[in-house]
Amino acid sequence: MKLIIDVEKDYYEMLKYNVEHGQNYKPFEIIANGIPYDKVIDEVTELLENEWGYEGMRDDCYQAKLWLNRNYYSSRQLDADKRMLSIIENKLGSGVAKYENDGTGGDSDAARVRHEDTLLEYSEMRAKIEREERELLQEMQKTRRAIDRLEDNDCKAVAIDRYISRLKWNDIADLEHISRAHLFRVHGKMLEQMAEILKKEVVA
Repeated sequence: MKLIIDVEKDYYEMLKYNVEHGQNYKPFEIIANGIPYDKVIDEVTELLENEWGYEGMRDDCYQAKLWLNRNYYSSRQLDADKRMLSIIENKLGSGVAKYENDGTGGDSDAARVRHEDTLLEYSEMRAKIEREERELLQEMQKTRRAIDRLEDNDCKAVAIDRYISRLKWNDIADLEHISRAHLFRVHGKMLEQMAEILKKEVVA
């Protein structure tokens, strides 16, 4: 049985899969290609947990969650792009995109075109990653300044663990020596405080 994860387009680029430029989603078997299967399952579970459990939340708290989560999804996108860059580098280094200009044309010309296309793809991906890293750094600095304004130390610790260190919920619970239920109560309280911070001032 294949489990299809259908997530909103902008949430997690690694889960998206274009087939001939059409919008389709990878089954787990394809997602796991080149990535340890348990890591894929863990990442998908973490993604879904990040989206569930917010029914009935105050709108301002929900908006605060979205504001904090922007770095989470940007980080996932950056990770996915770095993996793609590694794939392109392997293509260049393994001989798949190499060619020899022996002047005979034919296959050599085709190989040269493939090589040039791969180099262009590599250059564009490097530029994209550098841009994403700059933007993520700026947004992480904004997030840290907002978190530093939280008055409750427990709320601040959870916010740093989740939105700066990017720890998973189970790891945060272990690190802070609290149950998951208590962790989510603290997280909810943190969102209430963050909502007030975002209402009062623009975090620049």
